[in-house]
Amino acid sequence: MDGPAAAGLQPRMSILTLVRHAQASFFAEDYDQLSEQGERQSVALGSYWVAQDRVFDEVYIGPRARHQQTAEIIGSCYQAAGKKWPTLTLLDQFDEHHVDELVRMEGETLANDLPGLEELANGFRDARDPAEKQRSFQLFFEALAAYWVDGETGHQIESWEEFRSRVLNGLDNIISANSQSGRTVAVFTSVGPITVTLQRVLQCPDKLALATGWRTWNCSLTEIVFSGQRLTLDRFNALPHLTDQSQWTYR
Repeated sequence: MDGPAAAGLQPRMSILTLVRHAQASFFAEDYDQLSEQGERQSVALGSYWVAQDRVFDEVYIGPRARHQQTAEIIGSCYQAAGKKWPTLTLLDQFDEHHVDELVRMEGETLANDLPGLEELANGFRDARDPAEKQRSFQLFFEALAAYWVDGETGHQIESWEEFRSRVLNGLDNIISANSQSGRTVAVFTSVGPITVTLQRVLQCPDKLALATGWRTWNCSLTEIVFSGQRLTLDRFNALPHLTDQSQWTYR
């Protein structure tokens, strides 16, 4: 057989690394700021990548402060080691969905109208222990998001279909901008865009994608290899940089 393939010169696959932002300030007045734990998680990832001599051609961030702060802390680790860290490129398509706005705007009204939601809303409202408050909120939020995916929460926010189309458009932009083989790309974003990207790669139903996405740890790595429009999941929700499980957080 003649040609590059016969000579062992097949094009190298490119790597897209999706990073969920480090822990934000849950239940604080401004959630969209990294907590002290989140800052430590970011430093751990930056130090890990520096030690691994990981090089990136492009680094994209969603528009939230927690996306930018995670990437900037990692960048400072590279700079301290005298290594190159690309200029951050803002990509609005990788913003999180707005289901949290439903909680603020009309959570109580929706809880009265949607079966099973009222009990979960009451459980969250009545929780006093911080761990129980986080757990009860997550149960309520997951149930509310499931109704949102089914189109049963009205038209107050961007729909699931609109959100998914937005993220996929951003993913296509990244792939198009990095069509050359062997590229290494990082995107700092949130659970929602990671969920949509997983669904695109795995071709799974909405509810299965959503359930899988809820498992995503703060500052975790989900890596996808790609060539053209072919995308393959390489690893999901990895935390090689956080060897102490006390640093593992969902919120």
